[in-house]
Amino acid sequence: MTKSALLWLVASSLMLGLTACLPVSAPVPSKIKWYVDADGDGYGDANDPGTVSTVQPVGYVSNKKDCNDDPTTGPAINPDATEINTDRVDHDCDGSWSKAPYAIGDYGPAGGFVFLLSNDNKNGTEMMTEPLVGVWGCDGIDIPGASGTGKGKQNTLDMIAAGCTLGLAAQSFELGGFTDWYIPGIDMFRLIAIAAGADYPTMPYGYVVSSTEISDSYVGGYDDADLANLRVGVIVAARELEKNRTYGVIYVRDF
Repeated sequence: MTKSALLWLVASSLMLGLTACLPVSAPVPSKIKWYVDADGDGYGDANDPGTVSTVQPVGYVSNKKDCNDDPTTGPAINPDATEINTDRVDHDCDGSWSKAPYAIGDYGPAGGFVFLLSNDNKNGTEMMTEPLVGVWGCDGIDIPGASGTGKGKQNTLDMIAAGCTLGLAAQSFELGGFTDWYIPGIDMFRLIAIAAGADYPTMPYGYVVSSTEISDSYVGGYDDADLANLRVGVIVAARELEKNRTYGVIYVRDF
């Protein structure tokens, strides 16, 4: 072996020894964003901007799915909760305070009172719980198609097409993020009154108007005494209310 080869072998051996003695670097912990869980239900506050840390702070979790993180009212409200349709609270944090199946008396998707069910209780019709006031309009004008006594959706569309005041008001009405409300036909008030029972609101001006046109100057409606009778199942004849006067109004919508 030549002198240069011997020197190379010695140097290589020394390098291998030095490498074997070097400490192994530990992996650097990843930084994670944590979110406060003030109510302790395992879901972080959806409004918390988050705290970045390599270790989990006490009282924090790695998700932000809780729509109510209040320590008092929030523990039972989170994505794992069961929705309750009778209190206008979004229990399962899905953006809605109700879901199917529904029952009469529940609150619907828009927060209205459910008074009619369909499709195995998966769908139905809800009414606003606080009446408004309005003038039917189109006095002296016959509105073709607006004489239906049923739900009232087509009546309302005919009123809108004719430019009737109350139809246009229904068209622009918004509640609970929904704008598909309409004025019920006269026969709907029996169902509404029975379902609402004692919770049925007192009407402004003592009357409620329907979308059912009786003549070019009159529409169908009821006064508070009529509604009280309807609530207990007594059938009463609709009253003829003048188109140009102000009455109580209730809008409904299908869901």
